[in-house]
Amino acid sequence: MNEAVELARELIRIDSVGGGEAAVAGPLARRLSDAGFAVRAHEHAPGRTGLVARWGTGEPVTLTGHLDTVPLGGQAWRHAPHGAEIDGDRLYGRGSSDMKAGVAALVIAAERHVRRTGPKVALEMVFTVGEETGCEGAAGMVAEGLVGRSRALLVAERPPTGCCSGTRARSGWRPPREARRRTVRCRIWATTRSTSSPA
Repeated sequence: MNEAVELARELIRIDSVGGGEAAVAGPLARRLSDAGFAVRAHEHAPGRTGLVARWGTGEPVTLTGHLDTVPLGGQAWRHAPHGAEIDGDRLYGRGSSDMKAGVAALVIAAERHVRRTGPKVALEMVFTVGEETGCEGAAGMVAEGLVGRSRALLVAERPPTGCCSGTRARSGWRPPREARRRTVRCRIWATTRSTSSPA
């Protein structure tokens, strides 16, 4: 089975509804440390631990995601919410799309980057807590100076309308002129669904 899918399944089996992110941060910290990253834990509150992992020197490319999930809700689940079951070509469970599969993909990509390219491009992994309740974990990391400037930022969470460049639609942000020439264009084929409702 695909390495990213296996890691996603491992993460989905951990209940990290706002307040239990430390249980997800632990295995990720060990894995990134084993890959050669310098890992710093950020405890926002008891049981609410995020991570900043750095590899290489210089201004990094930052890969980011959040470790918390929304509550299970009142609807019955066709598949166990923390069972990480595969049915056909689909992975089911709380956080499978928002965003434990994205976090798993980032970790696997980072490990491969380190093995294949050596110290050519610095990487920073930022995994936050409290994204589903106001991004207080990310705000705490910034306030404590744990994250800084990046050459590029990749958030492994698909917005409801497809791929986008930054959040310029909401904040007025525009990439620097030199970055605009290197914009990646992509197409996404997907079915629109709410990530907070069981499938």
